[in-house]
Amino acid sequence: MPDEDRWLEQARRGDIESFSRLVELRQGYVRAYLGRLVGHPDVADDLAQEAFLRAYRNLHVYDGRAPFQAWLAGIARNLALEHLRKEARRLARHVALLPAALADWRARQADSENALPDRHERHVRAVKACLDRLPPKSADIIDRFYFKSESAETLASRLETTANAVHQLLFRIRHALRRCVEERLAAEG
Repeated sequence: MPDEDRWLEQARRGDIESFSRLVELRQGYVRAYLGRLVGHPDVADDLAQEAFLRAYRNLHVYDGRAPFQAWLAGIARNLALEHLRKEARRLARHVALLPAALADWRARQADSENALPDRHERHVRAVKACLDRLPPKSADIIDRFYFKSESAETLASRLETTANAVHQLLFRIRHALRRCVEERLAAEG
């Protein structure tokens, strides 16, 4: 590609405008390549900018034996590998902290449960009372879906309706239960 070769020569002599043309010519390829390597478009864009900066700073090293695009791809690949290694180290640090964080969470949960057993019991009593007040058809649907693990499709064929209608019905029943529980808890104070 004669334009690319000319722009490359001019860029090597310090012509920033020529290098900008090279960037315009190859940025789509470099971003797509990095996107496949790192999997995140925003990260790929950041790495592409860095790849072009490194390429510009190292034009004096480029010997022309390989196509310019291949040389850019090598720079981009190295940046992607660097990024992925940093991410792996960062994730490893977080994973190493996970057991301590989990133990801390469990301790807080235990403290919370010990401090508020009455609240939990009141909530359970309210849910049971509200379930008992459901109309028989609604109670049957809740029982079959949540406690007997029947699918919405199975319930739909039993009720001669669609699975979507069953999901809507479940939504309305849950909403009514939530209102009932909130009212009972508010009444208890």
